[in-house]
Amino acid sequence: MSLVCSIFAFMDTITTEMLRRRLMALSDPRRAAFSAKLIPGNRRPLLGVRIPELRSLARELAKTDLHAALAALDRPETHEEMLLRGLLIGYARIDYADFERLVREFVGLIDNWAVCDTVCCTLTAVRARRDEAWAFLLPYVRSEREYEARFGVVMLMNHFLTEDYVGRVLDELRRVRPTTYYVEMAVGWALATAYARFESPTLAVLSDEQVPAASRRKACQKILESLRTTPEQRSQIRALKSTIK
Repeated sequence: MSLVCSIFAFMDTITTEMLRRRLMALSDPRRAAFSAKLIPGNRRPLLGVRIPELRSLARELAKTDLHAALAALDRPETHEEMLLRGLLIGYARIDYADFERLVREFVGLIDNWAVCDTVCCTLTAVRARRDEAWAFLLPYVRSEREYEARFGVVMLMNHFLTEDYVGRVLDELRRVRPTTYYVEMAVGWALATAYARFESPTLAVLSDEQVPAASRRKACQKILESLRTTPEQRSQIRALKSTIK
């Protein structure tokens, strides 16, 4: 039995204080100081807990009283508490309607790219309900709020780049008009990821002058940085990038 599991086994209920003590025990001030430099705009203190340790803790919490665990994380004061709440939603075994409700509440709390991206890749429940999830996510993709839009774009990138959905994903990425850096970066990242899986249709988007130039340039740069890009593709993308004004 893991340390986390043994702790929970003797708890009548999960409390905020108990979780904070556990996070403090896993904290690393040097890691926190380093990570803080990578997450500008973060409004919550960092403890420096490693992501694998947070994932392990979230998985164990998901096996306990979910209502109590979520209540204990209802007012996250640190970066790690925010991450833990989002990861817990991803690992919990709950009805899809409850999943969407909890995700909606969580998205309103996101204030940095690290929380957004780490949690997005964990929300795999959408893969089993893609038609419903698509309708749920579109308002975020089209939102004018920075982290709502980034959340929507990163979710499409992580869970909807499939044969059935890639056309719709690319259509949505064409329409995004980023007004902030982190949305611009998300669109570029999503286009680069799409290119690796669906080269031909993505190339058409990268060549479309109606798509914001900054997003296309960032996509081209990420493609060029990828170790999976072939010499032929690299030459083609370099030529394309040079034409983007």
